[in-house]
Amino acid sequence: MKDYSKVRKKMRQMYAAGKSIDEIAVLFDLQPASVQYHRRIDARNGADWDALRVECRVGETATEEAHQQFLGTLFGCFAEELPKLREITDAAKRLDILRTYSRTYSELIRAVRTDPRIDVGEVVAKTLDLLVDQAIEDGRDDLALWLQASLDAIRDKVRKEFA
Repeated sequence: MKDYSKVRKKMRQMYAAGKSIDEIAVLFDLQPASVQYHRRIDARNGADWDALRVECRVGETATEEAHQQFLGTLFGCFAEELPKLREITDAAKRLDILRTYSRTYSELIRAVRTDPRIDVGEVVAKTLDLLVDQAIEDGRDDLALWLQASLDAIRDKVRKEFA
């Protein structure tokens, strides 16, 4: 059986550089379905051609900077609203506001996501860690303990939701 790993690597590089499946097929004297076959093999082995194309176009640094800027803006808005949140004495209303921020964060992350390799579970864990820190700052040790105890269950539910 012939080893196509070098050919597949060249196809992957061409796709990342912006060539279409049809163009690659012509260059290698193959049918587009054959190129798609090699693309699927790469996907099974963890090489996502589309992710590589995105990285080539915007660069990994630019993607990370945009993500950091987005997070900074979101958490800045939350920090501005925090004094108002502390004034609310009704725990249910406070939790509703926190749920709204959490839901908004999840929707925006899903909408602006540029790196398909980001693990939703990691995003959930980091968000919950930040909420635990905030609960401790606010003297809500009960909420912090509950969030820490529920981390795995919440992460699993979110993964199922986004799967």
